[in-house]
Amino acid sequence: MANVVLGKIAITWKGVYNTNNTYYQQDVVSYGANTYICTATSTTGTFVTGDWDTFAQGTLDITTTAGDMIYNDGTNLVRLPIGTSGQVLGINTTTNLPEWQSIPSRSSRHVAYLGAFKGITTNNQNTFVALTDGSLVTWGYGGVYAIPTGSDSANKTIPQIAAFPRGFPGVDTNKFYMRHDYGFFCLDQNGDIWSWGRTQNGITGNGTSKTAGAVAQYIPYNVMTNTAGDFYINSTKATSFSHSGGDAENCSILVLGTDQKVYSWGYNAHGQLGLGDTTERHAPVMIPYFDTNNINIVKVDQGRDEVTTSAAISDDGVFYIWGDNSTYILGIGATTTDRTEPAPCNGGSLNGKTVTDCWMGAYMVYVKDSTGSLHFIGGDYYGSSGLGINTSSTVSYVNTPTLTWDINTRAAVTKMAVSNYNYPCAFVIDANGDLYFTGYSAYGSSGIGDNTSKSSWIQVIFPDLAQGETIVDVKQRGTGSYNSTGALTSEGRLFTWGYNGYGQLGLGDTTNVLTPVEVPFNAGAITDWQWTGHAQYGKLVVLNDDGRVFNCGYGDNNDLAHEDAEEYYTLQPVRI
Repeated sequence: MANVVLGKIAITWKGVYNTNNTYYQQDVVSYGANTYICTATSTTGTFVTGDWDTFAQGTLDITTTAGDMIYNDGTNLVRLPIGTSGQVLGINTTTNLPEWQSIPSRSSRHVAYLGAFKGITTNNQNTFVALTDGSLVTWGYGGVYAIPTGSDSANKTIPQIAAFPRGFPGVDTNKFYMRHDYGFFCLDQNGDIWSWGRTQNGITGNGTSKTAGAVAQYIPYNVMTNTAGDFYINSTKATSFSHSGGDAENCSILVLGTDQKVYSWGYNAHGQLGLGDTTERHAPVMIPYFDTNNINIVKVDQGRDEVTTSAAISDDGVFYIWGDNSTYILGIGATTTDRTEPAPCNGGSLNGKTVTDCWMGAYMVYVKDSTGSLHFIGGDYYGSSGLGINTSSTVSYVNTPTLTWDINTRAAVTKMAVSNYNYPCAFVIDANGDLYFTGYSAYGSSGIGDNTSKSSWIQVIFPDLAQGETIVDVKQRGTGSYNSTGALTSEGRLFTWGYNGYGQLGLGDTTNVLTPVEVPFNAGAITDWQWTGHAQYGKLVVLNDDGRVFNCGYGDNNDLAHEDAEEYYTLQPVRI
């Protein structure tokens, strides 16, 4: 049988490259970490890359440290250096290649938003959060039946799930939750309003009331199912609501329906329900004025507790106001006569203006028009009007709408925070993301470096803001002069200042602060935050971008969710 000689058709393994040898086409050698096949007719001496093609890539020249890893970057094998203790292997979201990452810290139950409420001076101490699964969780003071878990008024150290009935669709995480000392409310995902707490003055809307003392609504009640109420009769759902805030009892409720009409119930001594009389209601009643005149409403708001003024804005930009007028807040001139039905407020500086927003205070209202200018009506205590007319405790009255923030000289108003009880002050965020203050300023609550009340708008200066970082939210709390203030930036950083007697500023001590100081927080960006408590007994609550809750400040009634009811001076996590 004849033998076939392949010659250089087949490859020939030549081992480690040797500069003394001559190599021919199809010879294969190892050089460094790789193996190569000769493509030249012949070659000798120093290794010339042009004479060779990579036959197989090795790894000895890629890794340099014990524990290194190798991966394909789409072209070559490359080294991934060893990570550090506590890291896990992940994927870079930009390159889609492996990288070492910090271990994600994820809570088992995520909070969607914190309970918001107008009555920031409420006398009890409890906290509410809405979870992403629609549950409402609460802890702290239970003495006014605030914690709706059954026939129990005890304080709760461990966060409790509210006892909604089977089939409850969940708290509406796109809306909000509100409360007062004697009435607690939330909106569900079907647009139904639920209430619990004391039934004083019919505040829970369940058809019962007790003027003195309390009748308990231990578990949440669906106000829409009250067959005596106009929600039930009209088959209407709710989109938003407001209630009177402050330190006293005798509260009322305004609700905006999906039909763009307004419904009300509760205390009514000043005609704040808008029903044409001063009789309190224990079930929801539609305000006839807006229905009869075919007026569609887009926002409702109320002032302080039992001495309440109510307001609404229509879809065509008309501002309506009614109720208590003891501080000339109705804007109808030199009269203190209350009004029991809504009426347009379009005199003074509001003449010819289209209204887009309003903020009710304890004694005053601030009204924003479509240009971004701001108008003031009512009692000016301590310079809270910003009009430069008063800085003392003796009230000055502005009995017709008056321009207090003019876009001809300032950037447009985007947001406000207004104190809703005594020792009033106000903050404005403008279109540039800057913050301004006017009004009462004890304990440095103005943030401008002193304790002196101001009667004109003054900018609050923040330290160390990054390029392009702006103020996006501001909130104020406290009564009896114990005001504390906070502001959130576009980068998720929180600054606080003012009264700090219980560590509520979250700065690690109980020293009052005259200018904004960043709250130490290393658990991600802050996405939501609230003040709770009344007078000096304040607490700070924050939500981070991982859905976890942290709190600090006054700890009585177990409101910090720990067993000994002591204070925290820095933000501590709450285990939901």
